Amino acid sequence: MVNDSELQSLTLAENLEKLTLSVVEGEGFVLYDVDFIEKQRKLVVTIDKPGGVSIDDCALVSKALNLLLDVENLVPGENPYDLEVSSPGLERDLKKLWHFEAAIEKPMKVVIKKGEEQESFGNLRSFKATLEKVEGQKLFFKEVESSKLKNIVVPFEVVHKAHVVFEYGRQKKH
Repeated sequence: MVNDSELQSLTLAENLEKLTLSVVEGEGFVLYDVDFIEKQRKLVVTIDKPGGVSIDDCALVSKALNLLLDVENLVPGENPYDLEVSSPGLERDLKKLWHFEAAIEKPMKVVIKKGEEQESFGNLRSFKATLEKVEGQKLFFKEVESSKLKNIVVPFEVVHKAHVVFEYGRQKKH
């Protein structure tokens, strides 16, 4: 459980993630992502587990998290907020380095931060490719579509957005 002195020294996002992590892991799931959308007053919690997440799993975490959030009163403002608990899905967003590590050999779409395009990866602003490996803070891609380069290396810190691209019927090459 999270103690009060820890909560006071953290930002809202850090508090929500720390509190959510304790609940999600306590229920036996992996916390994939936490996002508080202030304008919509919506807290989106994404959970995962081997074999996938069911609607019942989401309901279980939602119930446990809702109780704790009400007690801790972390979300600022007097108006109510919405809590959404879901799985990352097939076309999951990739925001953290470990998300990429879990998506090796999967096709994905990557968008580079504006102004960070580099000659070493063809000055591409966005591309579709298969993630071959992750080493340190570098992402190694192969099978790059619409590029003269077939293999590129992109520093993690220049990735603006990325998500897995689901390809129906795609078979793993053995």
